[in-house]
Amino acid sequence: MNRLPPLVVIHSFGFKYRPAPPAHYMLDARWIRNPFKTAELRDLSGLDQPVQHYVLTFQDAQKWATRTAREIGKDVARYRRLPGPHFVKLVVGCAGGHDRSVAIAEWMSKRISLLYNVDTYVRHLDIHHRGRTDKGIGVPA
Repeated sequence: MNRLPPLVVIHSFGFKYRPAPPAHYMLDARWIRNPFKTAELRDLSGLDQPVQHYVLTFQDAQKWATRTAREIGKDVARYRRLPGPHFVKLVVGCAGGHDRSVAIAEWMSKRISLLYNVDTYVRHLDIHHRGRTDKGIGVPA
């Protein structure tokens, strides 16, 4: 029997644009301070290092995300024992899907890939809504 490690699929999204997509795990990042309200971060996204630093150093944000990464690791271990391709899906939401959820999704992807030796696929569903045409990302809102 072919035993493949599962693929971990991670989507970020904005609650103001859609309900949480179906997933095995869902993180709501709206409790983390919003980088958009800080002038020097307003034109950046969760793909940018200053925003990632801002988000992940807020209170216990990194510990909170690490707990979920550990739970996903348990699923990865279970699926490694089963035949066939499997996937584990995580969705991370914040108000607009541009800053906090993107930063957490990116961090989770790196962490899970490193800790559990699995491939991850990240998709940011609502990052384009702010209309960052100056950097070629998205369309005008």
